[in-house]
Amino acid sequence: MPTARQTSGKVFYGWWVVLAAGVGLALHIGPIIVSTFGVFFKPLSQEFGWSRAEVSLAFSLLNLEGIVVVPVIGRLVDRLGARRVIVPSVLFFGLGIMSLYFLTASLWHFYALYLVLGVGGGGTSPVGYSKVIAHWFDKKRGLAPILFT
Repeated sequence: MPTARQTSGKVFYGWWVVLAAGVGLALHIGPIIVSTFGVFFKPLSQEFGWSRAEVSLAFSLLNLEGIVVVPVIGRLVDRLGARRVIVPSVLFFGLGIMSLYFLTASLWHFYALYLVLGVGGGGTSPVGYSKVIAHWFDKKRGLAPILFT
């Protein structure tokens, strides 16, 4: 089992894992979709002629889906391992973000894209990253997540 102390002067590999988790968390569904939704709210409404309620429903669907998906992601991380869940989720989430480029004026298309983002985004949540960080740090576990959140 790795320990947080080394005498060779090299940086403990666990800190590289924390750095990678920090990058992953900086690019997950929270900062990318949740935090920026308000910025795109009015332009989406004006560009496609959708009401505020119609645009808001997509965000509500995304959040409701997260309530269902994240516990499933936690179980998958426990069964399959974090890497087997995080990597495909990041790819799926990235494809979902890129597919927003092809958004049409169809409201159902918008809802479908947000549902795809919710599925992919669930796997990019802190659930998997927390398990990986906890594996690498036996002592002072609380220090690593605090430094990069």
